[in-house]
Amino acid sequence: MSQYYCQDDDGNFHPVSDVRKIRSKYPPLVRTDQETRDAELDEQFDSASQVRPYVRPNKKGLGVINDLKDVPEDWDWTDYDIDEDDVVANIKRCNERIEDGIMPQWWEKKLTLLEKNVEAVQKAIHSEPDGLSVQVIARLKTLEIIKENLAEKGDEYNQMANVKAIMKHYRAKGRENLEWKAGYVTYWANGSTLSDNYEVFDWQRFRDLSDEYVKSCRTRTNPNPKAGIWVEGGYNPGPDKKLVRWPRPRIAIRHDGSYGRSIYYRIGVRVPGSTRHESWRFQDDTGSSRNTIFRDDLERIVALAGGRRPRFLALDAYNTALPGIITSPTVELECCLTERNGNELTPWVSTEFSIMNENYEPGMARLGGPFVREMLYTATAPDGRSRLYLSRTKTALTRYPFPSVDVSQATVPVKAVPQPGVTPGVEWRLLLSTINPIA
Repeated sequence: MSQYYCQDDDGNFHPVSDVRKIRSKYPPLVRTDQETRDAELDEQFDSASQVRPYVRPNKKGLGVINDLKDVPEDWDWTDYDIDEDDVVANIKRCNERIEDGIMPQWWEKKLTLLEKNVEAVQKAIHSEPDGLSVQVIARLKTLEIIKENLAEKGDEYNQMANVKAIMKHYRAKGRENLEWKAGYVTYWANGSTLSDNYEVFDWQRFRDLSDEYVKSCRTRTNPNPKAGIWVEGGYNPGPDKKLVRWPRPRIAIRHDGSYGRSIYYRIGVRVPGSTRHESWRFQDDTGSSRNTIFRDDLERIVALAGGRRPRFLALDAYNTALPGIITSPTVELECCLTERNGNELTPWVSTEFSIMNENYEPGMARLGGPFVREMLYTATAPDGRSRLYLSRTKTALTRYPFPSVDVSQATVPVKAVPQPGVTPGVEWRLLLSTINPIA
């Protein structure tokens, strides 16, 4: 027996006894008995794991305590009841902690950093016209970074006019004003909008506009120009993320038994419309917003497509694991999971690819981004082997050889202790990694 749930216009789910009585613009969500039991267990867990609010202590004349050995036994040093990114709540808590006088130096240091953050945010807000939303201001600062990069490193895809026009419209008032509407986009070319209104992104709509614009840019001497429209909007007005970052050149070998091993798989990549592809090794990077390849990788698959270039989407900015922001073009490519011999394991799908400005060098990592987890069932097991299990069906995912492990006996790999089931290292790559140390 299945339990039916109906989603109302606000997106909330409500149980209903008869699917025929559902009146909603959303299709009913069918939940099996097992899923219902799982949901009930989740609710019980959430209820049992509620974080208790901070209770300000009564020190009864103990004065300020600066030494950890003198703090009361029941003193709670955690601030789990407030979000660590809620700056206002954290400043309030810091002031309370300092006033309470138990290890106040901890919160004095934190308060100094938070106040610097507030000062930077206020400076950013006051640098723009009054009345702009935080989302628009964040987007303007991101576009400013992209604009500076275009001026410094060159405008390979001829997008400076679009960047300047979009920034102007974000700052404009009246009919020309552009707002940030989460989940919606506008299309731009030659500094002008191609959209009559905000739209939900649609691949075919994008392709039609892009192909029409690129066609107008073709010349007899340049039949495949590096040109494209700009897609403005989406869900994140600030920089996206590429949390794996490598120095150049840094050699990243397959796991050789040392701590911090990486997971790799092969993805076939091609220009839409082409039947020829390249299959490369990608590093599994859940911190990367998009699949990422290098400049010469792109030129390789463009050559395989007979010179046909992929459609350009936008220039995007990224926060990396090291402090700093990088920018790189985003294009439409098709990809599928492949075996080493090129056999295709999943259907070909269109998705966004970020193109790094560097050429590939031995040991650099192409980043897998969200592709594998959006296309397949995935799982890991606490068996010390750091393997990622992939399957096209849920039932096959946990069949043999998926391990059954007692979680209480699990351990985290230690740097000095080789682990079972690893690939031997390659000495010359290891040597190169010492010759070219991390900057």
